[in-house]
Amino acid sequence: MMLVKARHAGIGGYPIGTQEDVLSLISGGFDSGVSSYMLIRRGSRVHYCFFNLARTVHEIGVKQMAYHIWQRYSASHKVRFIAINFEGVVGEILEKVDNGQMGVVLKRMMVRAASKVAQRFNIEAIVTGEALGQVSSQTLTNLRLIDEAADALVLRPLITHDKEQIIAMAKEIGN
Repeated sequence: MMLVKARHAGIGGYPIGTQEDVLSLISGGFDSGVSSYMLIRRGSRVHYCFFNLARTVHEIGVKQMAYHIWQRYSASHKVRFIAINFEGVVGEILEKVDNGQMGVVLKRMMVRAASKVAQRFNIEAIVTGEALGQVSSQTLTNLRLIDEAADALVLRPLITHDKEQIIAMAKEIGN
């Protein structure tokens, strides 16, 4: 006979590994952490890709965040953390691209590089924390332009969420 004293809810969703692997473009912000968690809930093993634009210190914080999500929600499966030095790319964009287009061009370069990483490791899709209209690069037109640079499927689980919803979900998952 067993006596149950308390009931604890799990995260819900599907067991990890029941869906294909994905590569999360993780920045250290609320959005990318929440989008990673959402794909874990859907049964994907989530690998992490960080584009280091300038600071090594920031990379350490992002690794800690990715580790927290992995440890808390998917530690039963090994994943990769890939950091890509993007300082040179940023420098070239600053030098050659008009101010109004810099965000979209940078995102295009990121998804292009992430597609190559995904292909190398047989990862099916890229995950971003983008939400429609949150910043100027996240209009439908600009998201389409960004997607055109990708050779992999780009998933945006937060596309319809507003910032308040995303922050509430981040608090809920301890991010």
